[in-house]
Amino acid sequence: MLWSRLGCNRWSKTDAIRHELNTLRNRACLASPYRTLSAAVRSRSIEPAALSVKEGTSLLALGLAALHRGCKIECYDTQLQAASAMLNGFIVEMATGEGKTYAAALAAIALATFQRGVHLVTANEYLATRDYLLLRPAFEEVGLACAVLYHGQSTPDRRAAYQADVTFGAASEFGFDFLRDQALRHRSSRKRLGSQFLDRFAGTSEYDEPLQRHPFCAIVDEVDSVLLDEASIPLILADTPVATSSADRTYRIANQVAQQLDGNAINLSPTTGEVTFSDHAWRLMHQVLISQRDLSLLRPWSQYVATAVRAERWYQRDVHYTVQDGQIQLVDQQTGRIHGERTWKWGLQQAIQAKEGVTITPETITAGSITRQRYFQRYSYLCGLTGTAWDARQEFREVYHLGIHRIPEHRLCQRVALPERYFEKEVDKFQAIAIDVQARQRQGQPVLIGTRTIRSSFTLSCVLAQHNIGHQTLNGVQDEDEANLIHMAGQAGTVTIATNMAGRGTDIRLDEVSLGRGGLHVIVAERHESVRVDRQLIGRSARQGQRGSYQTFVSADDDFLATSPKLQAAIRRAALNHQHNSLTRSLAVHQRRLEIAAAYRRSKLHAQDNWTASVRRSLVSCSPT
Repeated sequence: MLWSRLGCNRWSKTDAIRHELNTLRNRACLASPYRTLSAAVRSRSIEPAALSVKEGTSLLALGLAALHRGCKIECYDTQLQAASAMLNGFIVEMATGEGKTYAAALAAIALATFQRGVHLVTANEYLATRDYLLLRPAFEEVGLACAVLYHGQSTPDRRAAYQADVTFGAASEFGFDFLRDQALRHRSSRKRLGSQFLDRFAGTSEYDEPLQRHPFCAIVDEVDSVLLDEASIPLILADTPVATSSADRTYRIANQVAQQLDGNAINLSPTTGEVTFSDHAWRLMHQVLISQRDLSLLRPWSQYVATAVRAERWYQRDVHYTVQDGQIQLVDQQTGRIHGERTWKWGLQQAIQAKEGVTITPETITAGSITRQRYFQRYSYLCGLTGTAWDARQEFREVYHLGIHRIPEHRLCQRVALPERYFEKEVDKFQAIAIDVQARQRQGQPVLIGTRTIRSSFTLSCVLAQHNIGHQTLNGVQDEDEANLIHMAGQAGTVTIATNMAGRGTDIRLDEVSLGRGGLHVIVAERHESVRVDRQLIGRSARQGQRGSYQTFVSADDDFLATSPKLQAAIRRAALNHQHNSLTRSLAVHQRRLEIAAAYRRSKLHAQDNWTASVRRSLVSCSPT
């Protein structure tokens, strides 16, 4: 366990790796020394943490040479340090724009030497495809095969992708394939003896083989987003829809009842969304149920009405969901991204559809589910990178048993923090933002405005239009067009409104005029519940030693402050007295409380998932063979 004893600091001295690299520059082929080293490592039957110093040095040097030849990239020492830390099983915190993608490639090349499959996990399919196309030439330089998972991929192609040395894919793709394999094993266990051999003989067993190998190694990009922020929603594999003749009518009548119930008839919890009914509400529901005897019910009638109440009064359009082409599209509350593939359970999806007057789809049966925590704990070796891990170090250690290694920036950061500003109402805040943006645009400085919700981005866009400020608005779907627009957000005088996480993973490059006008200016239009999301947004300015600045705007009616009346009152007083930047510490404390509450919810979900899994194992072990 030499690497564990030496720790990450051993690899901060990169001279030995650079020296090894010089010996490789004149070699015509890198695949031969890589195969030789791989064979030597596998012959010892060791785990990555047991690699010797010499082996680690040689592997990283081969990775540097492969990136240089295949991608025309010269890595910084900080990227070498990051790769070394990941080889030691750490999560790496690297500032935005410091080259995390290439650091991950270095680690992947080294870990692929075990020939047990390396999964390069990204936050979405676009980033997986982009990184695959970008890094494939480097992997091919050392003789490694790589592949990418994508939505709609055929089963044979997907199975072949998992047989590659390195497999790129979104976290959800890996998780759902695991659930499909579990469902396949369950079905196979219930088949009659000999049926699998008959299927194989008949050539009909093409889709009855598992997709995945045993999970060996996962390198997770934007690891806090994948392992923490999205971990509040389990991965659920849906089975055949439950269709009944009068289902549509059931949801629509429940919606009508919910609209008839006023505030005296129901109590809706502002923190949990739980609904309780008064005696009057119970009588009304009972009367409707008697008069509508042909309703098709999958659960008690009161639950249909409670779900309809939540749909009407708790879930907001362009905040929790959007409506596109007559379809309900869910919005991730942490990232602001739209996920068309996700649906709510227990009739909530149908209640929202009834509320919006769109086609009601049948409910689905859950064929399998798993939390992201339990899925990623299956890997023998787990590591990752992000620009914002340190604030969540305790949760990473407690849930995933992973430490954080912080990598210094390779150039001095020149980011300027401007005083936080306070306002009584959102409308005043948006007017102040527009005035500030207008002045910066006239000077030729590019501005990126981060909003928490899609609704806020639309509202702010209207305010900027009233001031005749040319701008582009990005929210929702992460695709190539959005990434291209984010890429151009650093051009002189460009104003971009985006939900906080839009275009994450895409560089914003500044032109010469922008650099001369102060660099990219970032406006935080509303603090997020997680300080990590705010840090990601702020980190888009002043990359790699460039000039840049940021400023946060807060209003007393921000959703972020909804659970703190005292802080709302303090914001109003500060706004009236023009005491800007006076409540930064109090706001940070409040933000930390919200983060702790979110971490607690994730831990409860994880504990429940573990309990459910243990019960299933007990039932299987007790069942007759």
